[in-house]
This record gives sequence, C-alpha cells and structure tokens, in this order.
Amino acid sequence: MDIKDALYALGIIATLVFSLLNYITTLKNRRNFLREHFYKEQFNVLGSLNSEFHILNSFLIRALKSESDLDVINNKVEEIENIFYSNSHLLSSKVLSECKEAIIIVEKFTDFINKKELDLLDDCYSEFNEKYYSILKIIISDLGVFELFMENKSLVRNVKRKTINL
Repeated sequence: MDIKDALYALGIIATLVFSLLNYITTLKNRRNFLREHFYKEQFNVLGSLNSEFHILNSFLIRALKSESDLDVINNKVEEIENIFYSNSHLLSSKVLSECKEAIIIVEKFTDFINKKELDLLDDCYSEFNEKYYSILKIIISDLGVFELFMENKSLVRNVKRKTINL
C-alpha cells in the first residue's frame, strides 16, 4: 500500500467522521429550536393562566365585600378552564391538578353565596388564596424564573464591573 493510498483512506475516514459530527450537531440544533419554541408557548400559556387567576381573585374579593354577579365569576372560571384544557399538552400535571382544585374551591365559594352561607365565605376564600399561591409557586418553578433572574443579575454585575474598569 502506497502512502498516497493511505492518505486517501485517511481523508475518506476523516470526511465520514466530520459528516457524522455535523449530522449530530444539526439534530441537536433542531431540538434546541423546538425546545425554545415549546418554552415560549409554555410561557405564554402560563402567563395568561396567571392573569386570569388574578382577575378571578379580584372578583372573589369583591364577592366577599358585597354580593356580586356570580355570572362574572362563573364566566371567568369557564375562561380559565378553556385555557388549561386547550393547552393541557403544554402544562405540567402539577399545574393542571392545582388549577382543577382551585376551580373546585371557587365552585364551593359560589355555592355558599347561592345558599346564603356567608359565614363560610372567608374560610373558602382563604383556601382559594392558598391554592392560588401554590399555583404561582409552581408556575415560577416550572418556568425557571428564579434561575433566570439570578443569571440576569450576575450578567448585570459583570457588565457593571467591566464599565467600572474602563
């Protein structure tokens, strides 16, 4: 075997190795794009879910202070259910179960208003408030908000140090 033939074989093997590495990199990049798109969709859904729960919370506070229109509360519950059932493929099972439990509490709340059992409303609202706080904690955890905040904070510190050194 000639040295020329050995170099040809080495070139073919190197081309094969680089092609495989390029293929693996392409697959990883494609998955990264899908992962980023999925995260954005989750972020949007969880943001709108959080917003709707906040509005529902304000309606429940109004209902505690004075008898309010229960249709508004029921419509808001229906909107929340539409959000998390139509996007259940994007949400964690923890978020789904906590939202369902919160909706059950709101239904108890409206039943107490209908039955004029106003003395039970405060306890029911406290239960909803705990569940709402639990949903917020899960959303923050699922999105990695705290980790992103800490990363951004360290980036800002590094930029400040560099500008001070200039």
